[in-house]
Amino acid sequence: MLQQIFYFTVLAWMWIAVEAMGCGMCEETVQNSMTCSSTADQKVKFSVDVSLKGKIRLQCLHSTEADYSLMEGCDFSSVTHAEFLGCALPNVSYKEVLYKIGVNPESVRSLAFLNVSKNGTLLQQHLEGLNDLKMLQVTGIHSVASDVFRSTLMLEAIEISDSTMNQLGADLFHNMTKLQIVMLQHNMLEELPDKLFSGTPSIRTIQLHNNQIRTLQDSLFKDLKFLTTLNVSKNKLEKLSGDVFSENHIMEYIDMSENLISEIHTGTFTNLQKLKVLNLGHNRLKTLPWGTLKECLDLQKLWLNNNFLTHRGIRNAFPRMSSLRYLDLGYNNISIRSMSNFALHNQTKLQYLFLNNNNISIIPDSLNNVYVDLVRVDFSWNSFEVLNYTSLIFQSNVVELDFKFNNIETVDFTFSFSLHKKKTMTLALEGNPLLCHCRTYGFLRMLQGLPFVRVNNTMEITVKDIEEAFCQLPSGELVNLMEMQTETITCRLTADDVCSYDFRLFDGRIVIDCSYQNLKSIGFLNLSKSIEFLNLSKYNNNKPNYTLILANNRLTSLAGLQIYTNLLNLVVPYNELSSINTSHLPPNLKALDVRGNNLTNLSPAILDYLNATDMSLKLGSNPWHCSCDMLDLFQFLHVPSRKVNDFTELQCESGELVMDLSEHDLCPFFMQPMVIVTIVVILILLTIFSILGTVSFYKYKQGIKVWLYAHHMCLCAITEDELDADKKYDAFISYSHMDEEFVMKELVPGLECGEPKYRVCLHYRDWVPGEYIQNQIMQSVEASRRTIVVLSSSFIESVWGQLEFRAAHSQALQDRTNRLIIIVYGKIPAESELDEKLKLYITTKTYVRWGDSKFWDKLRYIMPHPPDLVQKKRNKNIDNKLELSKSPPKQSMC
Repeated sequence: MLQQIFYFTVLAWMWIAVEAMGCGMCEETVQNSMTCSSTADQKVKFSVDVSLKGKIRLQCLHSTEADYSLMEGCDFSSVTHAEFLGCALPNVSYKEVLYKIGVNPESVRSLAFLNVSKNGTLLQQHLEGLNDLKMLQVTGIHSVASDVFRSTLMLEAIEISDSTMNQLGADLFHNMTKLQIVMLQHNMLEELPDKLFSGTPSIRTIQLHNNQIRTLQDSLFKDLKFLTTLNVSKNKLEKLSGDVFSENHIMEYIDMSENLISEIHTGTFTNLQKLKVLNLGHNRLKTLPWGTLKECLDLQKLWLNNNFLTHRGIRNAFPRMSSLRYLDLGYNNISIRSMSNFALHNQTKLQYLFLNNNNISIIPDSLNNVYVDLVRVDFSWNSFEVLNYTSLIFQSNVVELDFKFNNIETVDFTFSFSLHKKKTMTLALEGNPLLCHCRTYGFLRMLQGLPFVRVNNTMEITVKDIEEAFCQLPSGELVNLMEMQTETITCRLTADDVCSYDFRLFDGRIVIDCSYQNLKSIGFLNLSKSIEFLNLSKYNNNKPNYTLILANNRLTSLAGLQIYTNLLNLVVPYNELSSINTSHLPPNLKALDVRGNNLTNLSPAILDYLNATDMSLKLGSNPWHCSCDMLDLFQFLHVPSRKVNDFTELQCESGELVMDLSEHDLCPFFMQPMVIVTIVVILILLTIFSILGTVSFYKYKQGIKVWLYAHHMCLCAITEDELDADKKYDAFISYSHMDEEFVMKELVPGLECGEPKYRVCLHYRDWVPGEYIQNQIMQSVEASRRTIVVLSSSFIESVWGQLEFRAAHSQALQDRTNRLIIIVYGKIPAESELDEKLKLYITTKTYVRWGDSKFWDKLRYIMPHPPDLVQKKRNKNIDNKLELSKSPPKQSMC
């Protein structure tokens, strides 16, 4: 902080001095920056930036010939680093240039000439007098004089890059004993003098990448005892001699990638025992001589990718003691034929191994049993066809394997077992032709986190590219690995001319598929003999259960299946069944699929049979005849516990959905001839019994009523009038205030003004102001013969609406009378939003929907029925007169 304050103070003082004394033809533009213009053409010649860290940066503009006299009078004596950008080399020493721009040359330790124009030649005179210079950076020049550094022997770092320079003088770095870093990258050098670095014993780093160098002489690095880093990548080297690094014992980093190296001498790396990083990638190597890297005992990272290496060509080439952590052998010609004879078997510390883009089809044993620290292995773009459970078990607890774009059809966990310690495996499987079949079952179960007894949760598998990982069904359809239903996977046992026999791993069931065989009767099958021949009991301790699939045949009857006691699932869709006989069904059947047949109804016998079982059914795509004859089936389907899996898809032969119909839709009471006949017969019988009963009733009237009421018998038929005799209203309407417009403009006028006319209780009209709402709800329900609930989404959200429904429901249960009428207004809310009692009520009782063409007929039918409309009307007039004498008239909707 104190140093920054000092620099800021100095710089501020410098700018104050510049403003007071003037800085040539320069003027400040922003803080710490200024531009210098010529008086001749008024053009800005260059810009100057000065930083607090003692750095000045001068950029030439419009003209590369800088007129440094424009800055005479400036004072930047505190600058230690000077940078010239886009300026031509001057005809004088840079020492004079620095003086002209106000910089003290003796203070400058770092100098940079960047993007030198006109591709000039750097001469000794340019650096004359800069004896204490430590760092020099030059880009864009054409050549360098051999004696250019004669007066700058104190240089520690030299960079000459991005130039058209193609040769160097042999004495260029002569006697530069302080030089540590030489960077000559991105030039056009073709050859280096063999004595180029003689007399420079302190060099530690040499950068020669991106040139045209074809060879490295044996003596080039001999005097460099402290050399640790060498980069000669992206050149044209073809071979490495045995003595090129013979004296560089402390070398740590060598990059020779992207050359043309096809030959390496046996002793090239023999003395490099400190070498940590070696990059030989992108060359033309076919083999590594025996013992090439044997003495590199500290080698940790090695790149040999993008060569022509074979497995035999790399055998016995690696360090004799385990040291490698990272090895890239991708894009070679490596084929591993033996799991036990692996070239890298002794490199037990390997963590990252890249073998991608080779011809490998097996995983060597060493990877599983020796590499204790393994983190990732890349086997992508190889020739794997099968992955076995045992080959995926490693010493490391967490391993990532990349198998993208191989030929893997099966990840076989057939012979899997529990591990002593839990392992975590991450795979990449994109681009493999995986099959959704029997041998992949265990892998899919574990991948989806489903139970798999053999492994018993001792291995956790993740596919990192799961969105791109698919397996193929027998039909050819591709399914994502996470979406594949493992419960459906089967193993083929055998097949004959008619049926195929598969074993389903999920539940140990045999699946017999006899579909598409044009079968007309079960007699054409000889399942008993086939099952006995297969000896299926070996898959289970007892006789195994099985599923029989007879889809898309011509069966008209199920006769003959009753003998198969182990048949649990029967699948017979798209046949010609018009009825089902209970005597033909297997005795232990648990699931029946009869979709796509000719069923129009189910007989009472089959319904009784189904009611006595817990069978799962599929009944869709049949031409159901929706009439009074279907009432028993209709009621059967509406039992909540019934397992009709496709109930929502059942359609009448006319195309209507069965779930959208009501009992009244199926059987309008006054429109069916048989109903009329039945009513006439019943009326005759009732007349006879009523005559006999009336005599008895009036004789023992009081005693009968008391006894019936005390025993709660026949209340709905006999005592309802008694219970309702003192009720003031015909109906109480419960609704949400959001539906008030519908109630006021449609529902109430229809009830009060229609024929017959009903007396309706409404909140705003009939409740007494000031009383508790709960009390008024109970009083309204008790004073009404019916409670009409306007069921809508708004009603579900209404707290008072829910309270009114429960009150009406409780009253109906108490009186044992159906007092509730549900009117669905708008879309029926989802069942998840309904109160449990309300949900049960609308699934077991008939409701009326607003918008139905017969809405008013249905509603009046379930409202209280006046025994004599004329008498009722007369009584109503009398009651109205009494009401008028008792209280002021209420608002009328008529």
